[in-house]
Amino acid sequence: MPTLNLPVDELRELARTIRHDVLVAINAAKSGHPGGPLSAADYLTALWMNYLSVDPENPYWEERDRFVLSNGHCSALNYALMAHRGFFNRGYLLTFRRLDSRLQGHPSRASLPGIEVSSGSLGQGLSVAVGMAVCGTRNGSGRAHTRQAADYGVLQLRRRRAAGGQHLGGHHARGAPQDRQPRMLGGLEQRAD
Repeated sequence: MPTLNLPVDELRELARTIRHDVLVAINAAKSGHPGGPLSAADYLTALWMNYLSVDPENPYWEERDRFVLSNGHCSALNYALMAHRGFFNRGYLLTFRRLDSRLQGHPSRASLPGIEVSSGSLGQGLSVAVGMAVCGTRNGSGRAHTRQAADYGVLQLRRRRAAGGQHLGGHHARGAPQDRQPRMLGGLEQRAD
């Protein structure tokens, strides 16, 4: 399924709606982590709507893009994005974290089609996403894009065919500060420790 290619104004409004859906789901559950989902809503809305090729009718489509949510405690955002792409009805978000729901506090691939990796342990998403991308270069399918949302930024790995062979390229990673010195961000001091 092609991407939606929404204009910036629509993406901005959709990100607000998705934030609302996240807060409603967390409030209905009386449990959850709102901070991560609220702060990542803008860039993940753009990613899910305008860059990820996924098919809600065929969630295991071989040519799909893969999205790995490393920080699984941000699952409310992942579920809201999936609902807006058509994987399930938005009303199902009200079942977030219930025992009988497929929308648990950490995503489970076994219980919800469209989830690529069960996650929760911070830091494992990067290695899983790299492994998926490398595997995509070896299976000969001609396409395997993996996007990974991590705690400190976004890693994008793209498989591209180069003349005469295959290579893994197009990656960008932003990590945590390497030193323990404070950094100034918009006049606020941020410490790495």
